[in-house]
Amino acid sequence: MNLIWYRLALLLSVCSLYTSLHAKQTVSGLASKEAYSLRVKNIVILQRNGLHDSSLAACEKLYALAVTNEMKYFQGKARQLQANDYLIKGILDSVEPALSFALNIARSIDNQSLEGYSLLGLGRLRAEQGLPSKAIELVQTSLKLFKELNELEGLAIAEYEQGKILLHQGNWKNAIESFNSSLLYGKKAQNTYLQAMTLVGIGGMNERQNDLESATSIYIQAGEFFKELENNNGLAAVYTRLGNVAMGRANYTKAGEYYRKSIDMKMELGDQSAVCGDLYNISLIYEFTGKLDSAWMYADSAAAILKNITNNKLEVEITAQYGYLSYAKGDYINAINYGLEALELAQKIEYHTWIINCSELLSDAYKALNKYKEALEMQELYASANEKIFSEETQREVVRQQFKFDYEIKAIEDSILYAQREKLNNLELEKQEAILAKQQILLIGGGVAILIMTALVFFILKGKKRSDELLLNILPYEVAQELKNKGESEARAFDSVTVLFTDFKEFTETAEKLTAKELVNEINTCFKVFDEIIQRYNIEKIKTIGDAYMAAGGLHVTKTSEPNPVVSAALEMQDFMINRKNERSKAGFVAFEMRVGIHTGPVVAGIVGVKKFQYDIWGDTVNTASRMESNGEVGKVNISSATYKLINDDLQFAFESRGKIEVKGKGELEMYFVLKA
Repeated sequence: MNLIWYRLALLLSVCSLYTSLHAKQTVSGLASKEAYSLRVKNIVILQRNGLHDSSLAACEKLYALAVTNEMKYFQGKARQLQANDYLIKGILDSVEPALSFALNIARSIDNQSLEGYSLLGLGRLRAEQGLPSKAIELVQTSLKLFKELNELEGLAIAEYEQGKILLHQGNWKNAIESFNSSLLYGKKAQNTYLQAMTLVGIGGMNERQNDLESATSIYIQAGEFFKELENNNGLAAVYTRLGNVAMGRANYTKAGEYYRKSIDMKMELGDQSAVCGDLYNISLIYEFTGKLDSAWMYADSAAAILKNITNNKLEVEITAQYGYLSYAKGDYINAINYGLEALELAQKIEYHTWIINCSELLSDAYKALNKYKEALEMQELYASANEKIFSEETQREVVRQQFKFDYEIKAIEDSILYAQREKLNNLELEKQEAILAKQQILLIGGGVAILIMTALVFFILKGKKRSDELLLNILPYEVAQELKNKGESEARAFDSVTVLFTDFKEFTETAEKLTAKELVNEINTCFKVFDEIIQRYNIEKIKTIGDAYMAAGGLHVTKTSEPNPVVSAALEMQDFMINRKNERSKAGFVAFEMRVGIHTGPVVAGIVGVKKFQYDIWGDTVNTASRMESNGEVGKVNISSATYKLINDDLQFAFESRGKIEVKGKGELEMYFVLKA
């Protein structure tokens, strides 16, 4: 009997030991997976900050550990992440083997997430290899996998990559749709980096349409995100884009400053491709300012870097740059040789923007040599490629997609705010119900009840008055009434609305001399005065975008729509800004200077948003008013000929004709400075 009990006790001990060891192994396995996942997150952070050499080393370590512990998923993930670094560094020969390995692992263990990221990497590789159709196919397959998983970050990255490929092809209509989808997914995932990255892409769309104001605003917003994340890699990309905008405005000094800032950051990060791109941009600056030897020198510097990396788009651009510089020097033979080489490269990778540029260069060079047959062929190629990208229908669709995106993005923001408010309201309601229940027990007699009812009516009426005031702060009276009566408001078309834009000159440079608090206070001081001015003239404030202020007259359906009050308001705004600059300069403080532009024409106006309303206006009139501002001068009010014709007999105004001025995207427009008589 004792032997039986002994054996039983021994068996129980062994079982207990086995269970204990198995439990420890399970806990250890979980801890190991968590440690591996943390390594993956750290690698992603390194990559997003542009530290690709450190990332490659971390990927190798992750792979070695995963092999030792037979963790297949992390072996594949290490190679997939490693491929990202190879791609950025331009080591394309190493990308496909790493991604093929990751893809085989993903399919062997049936992991859709890893499969999606591997296919996305192959799509990016095909795009770099000049195979955009195959690239799109791979990216769309990854999108399908991410949608099945509802993997928001994967969706955001894939849509962004698809947008880049489509933009490269000249497919603007679908590119903006992809960028907008990317930003929506980034917002839903609450991932600031992905939002900032996509904003850079959207800014590029605006830049290519010569909407430099919108592009600048979007780039600055992206830059703020990157600063918040302390991400110099993203910030350097923003500096490059701001340099491009400065180039578009012919502010070559500022453009050079931005490009050099980007180069300094990218050299520290070891991003040769980005440094190469910025050197090419500086070459353009010297070309445009007539310093051709310096331009050639910077093109050579960019080309030297290009020998160590693979970047098909930069190869097209730099080759074409040699063609442009040769043409500028009168060397038309070499201009044609470089132009044909660049054109062939552009056609091979379906780089439509540069097919346009190269065909135009070649047409000019052939004409200079009296080779009119070849010049005509290049002109026909130019017209064909140009029509494909810049057709009126494409432009309309891009604008439509932007409006659709604005609405959707506001809906997401509103839904988040609404959910938060509902939660607070429910808590407040529960609190009030508890108080009311307690009061009901304590209340005695009808007289007290009547007193309470009277107080309630008073507070309800007071609250209604306050809500009406708040509504009128953001909507015109007629729209607010329609919204209260019907619960909705229809968009309206107005035949004659006068749109006013203001913008601070060299805002970024001036802002850098102020603390964040000083900057906000100064902008707020100016905009409060603007609000008071337009209120006196019965003008509708539309919105502020960074340092820009937008208002419009003629949106009240019961009022006349003459532009005179808007022009008077603009003159008062400029008077205020001039006086404020004088006062602040005397006190030793920096101050803003301002441009104002005005145009009159038809617009569509309506409400955007679901629970957080915003009244906005759209149409070419808005774009033209913005162009009046950007082509104006500090301290003056610049108006279009359409506005001039409506107010030129008003004795309170004097006018200075500026003649016709070339405006990007619109040709020559007649402009006038308006002054007080």
